[in-house]
Amino acid sequence: MKINMKTAVYYFLIGTGFGSIIYSLSLILNQTGSQTAWQIGAVVLVSGCMGLVSMIFTLDYPAFVWRLVVHFLTVYTLYLFANHIGGNAENFLSLVTLVQFLLVYVLVWAVVVFMTRQKVAKINEKLQERKHSLDKGH
Repeated sequence: MKINMKTAVYYFLIGTGFGSIIYSLSLILNQTGSQTAWQIGAVVLVSGCMGLVSMIFTLDYPAFVWRLVVHFLTVYTLYLFANHIGGNAENFLSLVTLVQFLLVYVLVWAVVVFMTRQKVAKINEKLQERKHSLDKGH
């Protein structure tokens, strides 16, 4: 995929969407009260940056495993940063924080894989329909 401004904005918005949903769910699950504009803005900005980091998967190299490691470490660092500036510094580098992040990270990956498979299935279906219609024409 060619990386340009349109692609960067797309990835930023996708990251913001995922981050906003996860943030909202965590507020509900933790029965958190009101949030400040600063906290919400930080979530939007950091989530968008996480989306930008995900552009690493559009590259052909380094190997996928290395891109995954870099992505994980960078997104985890951004997550810790968001927690810190959001005022949640009590469990900053705890095992609980890492486990929570891992659960969300795996969940987001599962959603992305599911969405990608759905998209590929639709493309393959359209290709089969086109092939079938071309075969009928001959």
